[in-house]
Amino acid sequence: MDTVMPEMDGIEATQRLREMPGFEKLAIIAVSASASAPDREKSLQAGASAFLPKPIKLDGLLAEIAALLDIDWVYAAQPSGTTSAPQENEPLVIPPADQMEALHCLALQGNMRDIMRHANALSELDERYRPFAGRLRQLAADYQSKAILNLVERHMEKEPSRRRLFLDPK
Repeated sequence: MDTVMPEMDGIEATQRLREMPGFEKLAIIAVSASASAPDREKSLQAGASAFLPKPIKLDGLLAEIAALLDIDWVYAAQPSGTTSAPQENEPLVIPPADQMEALHCLALQGNMRDIMRHANALSELDERYRPFAGRLRQLAADYQSKAILNLVERHMEKEPSRRRLFLDPK
């Protein structure tokens, strides 16, 4: 539960959930970019089961989920020679300007969910965009909003050749 949300903040949403029949024992992990002790305490007093600061670290989130639900994670072995994350030195083919502009808007908003969706759509749009989309997904999963904005803006500036100029052959 993000503590800062439109319409209703996470504190109030958590309190309302706790008041509903059947939700008394629901595991709720509060997350916030403001990770001070008073913020943590406010979330826990509202009924959150745990609190994590942003950016969310996947290992920490999985550990909290395991502890709250009393489960053990079993990880499948990854076949040798395969990697799920894009390689740093892998060449990036930059999507068209309209796609980059859409990504730029999402990056300015810090909307990680929609950035992930857009990255997935880019992978489907053209196989050549997969390394770029993979880099976006990796940054979004780590909640690296500034790094995403930097990546998008850096490659928007390098793509003047994508703009079409019509020259008079005379």
